Amino acid sequence: MKNYKMLIPFGIAILAVGGIILGTSGLAFVSPANKLSDNAMFLGHVELVAKDPDGNIKAYRQTDNIVTYVGKNCVAAKTFGEPSGANATQSVCNGATNNFNWIAIGTGTAAEAATDTALTAQTGSRSQDTVRGIINGTNPYVTLQQTFTPGASTIAEAGLFDASANGHMFAHKTFTGIGMGATDTLTVTWRITLA
Repeated sequence: MKNYKMLIPFGIAILAVGGIILGTSGLAFVSPANKLSDNAMFLGHVELVAKDPDGNIKAYRQTDNIVTYVGKNCVAAKTFGEPSGANATQSVCNGATNNFNWIAIGTGTAAEAATDTALTAQTGSRSQDTVRGIINGTNPYVTLQQTFTPGASTIAEAGLFDASANGHMFAHKTFTGIGMGATDTLTVTWRITLA
């Protein structure tokens, strides 16, 4: 029993010396730096509300989208200008870049990818909205909203574009299909936060 009592102060001394060495050596436990996600600058959120002809909600979806490579390049080109000079490389955002305020829906079910340039199976025409939201503050965002009457179909994707046809796709998202009746409406609300 005496031997164990002598070991206790010795063990405490070892722990104290070890703590001093770790404290002065610069070693410390530091949480890892936040990794930037693929969409760190533009965080997109899509909300879809399907209603029957009487205005009753029949389906609701909300999800985050991906921002396409073309979308990112077009924003860079619109913000800083197209590359020029001897060492310039051609932008993937060819042609005029308008505001990304055209929403489209479709029936495609293939998973979205950052390399997408169009919806898999667009249904009907794209529809334009006026940008709304807060364009100042610490986390500015814009909101776009459009209501569609796609007819009898199963809507499973949405995209955000800079033109009524062709143009460039900024964001894309597929989701669990929403069965639409002939006169049902689908309201798509897109919120893009600049983080």
